[in-house]
Amino acid sequence: MQQDSKRRARDGEEYYDEEVDGRFGVVDWLRVGFGVVLASQIVAKCVFGHWWSLSGVTPFGGGRHEATIKPLPAPYWGLHGYSLPHVFSLEELARFSGEKYVDGEGEKLSPIVLSINGTVFDVTSSPRFYGPWGPYRKFTGTDCSNNFQFGMFDYHHAYNTPCHWNITDFTEDQLAKVRGWYEFFTTKYPIVGTIQFPPAENAAG
Repeated sequence: MQQDSKRRARDGEEYYDEEVDGRFGVVDWLRVGFGVVLASQIVAKCVFGHWWSLSGVTPFGGGRHEATIKPLPAPYWGLHGYSLPHVFSLEELARFSGEKYVDGEGEKLSPIVLSINGTVFDVTSSPRFYGPWGPYRKFTGTDCSNNFQFGMFDYHHAYNTPCHWNITDFTEDQLAKVRGWYEFFTTKYPIVGTIQFPPAENAAG
């Protein structure tokens, strides 16, 4: 930073009155950059469970994902006679979004699933994200493939775009983002089945 030093007299002594011109210097820009990187790391850790890496860990496609230990599917499937992988209808899928149900042992919560391009993931292990009060509850119990064209910070479009599974009209760039999210989910959650779409409503390949 440039400084304008003025020599003045006070009580018979000389001193310097330094005035700063208010422009950013190198140190200031370094501080801003560090703050942005730190904030991005915190968001990535909270949302995705791991830190961003220059090696290419990204949910947007084209990158390498860190190896993680995936949780097992919810016990519900075995206890209720499901043979995995299971072929779901859209109506059946809608039953699995963490809703309450009652069995012989009392009140319980159903598994939580979501589908991307016809592949069904069991996300029961992350209720803080996908449970009844989770920020991503909209995506559960359905195939919301068209919303996976958006990035992690594009909340406005993701929450204001109605869910739909047919993405056959997507551009290559949009499909790449959907594939990126699909790859991310395969590293984090078990696959429990696929969706049998109506004949005229097939997911993109």
